[in-house]
Amino acid sequence: VKILGAFGMKGEGFGYAVRKEDTDLLDKLNKGLEMLKADPYWQELITKHGL
Repeated sequence: VKILGAFGMKGEGFGYAVRKEDTDLLDKLNKGLEMLKADPYWQELITKHGL
C-alpha cells in the first residue's frame, strides 16, 4: 500500500487493500489518487469541508 497522505474526517485514517498479486489494480488505484490530489479542486474540497 502506498501512503499518499491523510484525508477524511479529522483524526480518522483511510486506506484500501488489494491482494498482493493484484499489482495492476494497486497501481491504478495509486495513480488515480495521485491524479485526484494533483487537481486544484481537491484542495478546494479539503478546505471547504475542513478536512
